[in-house]
Amino acid sequence: MSLEVEAIDPGTNGERLEKLAGHNSVVVRKGVASNPSTPVAVLMALATEHDRTVRMAVAVNPAAPVDLLTTLAGDDSEYVRGWSGRNPATPVETLMSLADEDEDVVREGVASNPAAPVDLLTV
Repeated sequence: MSLEVEAIDPGTNGERLEKLAGHNSVVVRKGVASNPSTPVAVLMALATEHDRTVRMAVAVNPAAPVDLLTTLAGDDSEYVRGWSGRNPATPVETLMSLADEDEDVVREGVASNPAAPVDLLTV
């Protein structure tokens, strides 16, 4: 099994995912960030990653805790904020704030969130 496949495999154990999170390949780190089996402590570390695609993967991870999603909703990158808006676990208050942003990519993230209240999506 390749490292990239191992990183995204939900059957990979947390200890192995923690080790893969430190790999020099951004593709491997992004895979770990998107894996729902990744331990929260590892997700927290990956949320500070320089590469925005890794932070974006953390933002849509179904295992990301609410406080981390709220933090990512304030990221410098509009793409990370937009992906945070896509996560059904992102709090409504945070979605409201994201929906008011000027960047289309952020508002589109909120609009694609299946948990976003309908009144938030109306113009």
